[in-house]
Amino acid sequence: ASLIKKQWRASPKDTIMLFVKGDSMTPLLQDGDLVAIDKSRTEATKGLYVCRIENDLYIKNVTFHKDVVILSSENPAYEPIAVSYNDFALIGKVIWYGRSL
Repeated sequence: ASLIKKQWRASPKDTIMLFVKGDSMTPLLQDGDLVAIDKSRTEATKGLYVCRIENDLYIKNVTFHKDVVILSSENPAYEPIAVSYNDFALIGKVIWYGRSL
């Protein structure tokens, strides 16, 4: 709990951990990396977020525009996705990642 509070400046009750699946965020995030998400940070600012579209979760660079949200990958093989606000739910901001050696 002290790591979450001191290093990540987050509340333990608002912090969840997820494993990365896929290569869309390579080279920043790798398949199997562990990410910490602060669910209290859902402000509409540009950044790396976990979001839900229908029943799927995505870790993407999110840019907010007037009518749509743009979800971008780090891997240039993946095109950005434009999503309406009605089809999009912001879960929280990625505040940390780690991987096994």
